[in-house]
Amino acid sequence: MLSNEMNPNSVTFNLLILGFCKTDQMEHVEHLLEEMLSRELSINLGAFCSVIQWLCIKSRLDYALHFNKEMLFRNLSPNDGLMTTLIGGLCMYGKHFEAIELWFKLSEKGFAANTITSNALIHGLCEACKMQKAIRLLKEMLQWGIF
Repeated sequence: MLSNEMNPNSVTFNLLILGFCKTDQMEHVEHLLEEMLSRELSINLGAFCSVIQWLCIKSRLDYALHFNKEMLFRNLSPNDGLMTTLIGGLCMYGKHFEAIELWFKLSEKGFAANTITSNALIHGLCEACKMQKAIRLLKEMLQWGIF
């Protein structure tokens, strides 16, 4: 499409990104994202979520967190599924402190933590035998009315 002198818009790029993520063709996604940024086209929440979730599945957490920061920089708010994926991914790879920090940072920015996202964090702490942290966090969440 790009080589045929066609001028795709952000909707076309976002749909291609979603498709390539679903078919595990990340090399195309990276190229499309670079092309979108060079053309100053906007990347929508769905495309960011697909890329971040794919990166978490592929154990590329640093890159996923980079995209999360980029998404927040563009004033796009993460959804519950994305936050649960990021927090669960961090916990799965032993980055519990980073998961707690992300949970609190996003709560401060207005993300309304819910039971699903909070359970992912507590579950990750319990799986890592960090029971005291899990209990302390659960008590705080109960005080805040999350559960």
